[in-house]
Amino acid sequence: MIINLIQGASECVSNLVNENGIGEEVKHMFDRFMSDQWITVIENGSKDEYESELAIAINPIADKIVGITGEQFVDSMSFELRQWIKDTSLLWIKNKGGGQTTTEAEVNTMRQEDRHQRELKNLA
Repeated sequence: MIINLIQGASECVSNLVNENGIGEEVKHMFDRFMSDQWITVIENGSKDEYESELAIAINPIADKIVGITGEQFVDSMSFELRQWIKDTSLLWIKNKGGGQTTTEAEVNTMRQEDRHQRELKNLA
C-alpha cells in the first residue's frame, strides 16, 4: 500500500512537470538546493537571506506556473512550509539522508544547532 502511494505521488509530480513544461525550471531549483551556497545560507544565514535564496530557487517555477515572482510565492508560504524546506535540506541534502531514518530528535537537534548559530552570529 505504501509503495503504491509513493508510486502515485511520483507519477503525479512527473505529470505536473511534463504537463507544464517545467523540466528546466525544476532542474534549476534542484541545482540551487544542492549547492554549497544553499547549505551555507540555511546553516548561517538570517531569515531574510534564507527567504531570498528560496525565492531565487523557485522563481522560474513560480513565474511559469502561477505568474508571480519567487519572492511573492515565498511570502505566501506558511512558516511551517518554509521551515520544512529548511529542515529537509539539512537532513537530506547536507547529511545525505537518502535511505536513512529521520527522527524527531534529529529535527530538534538541527533546530537547536540553527538557533545556536544565529545566537553566535548576533553576538559577533
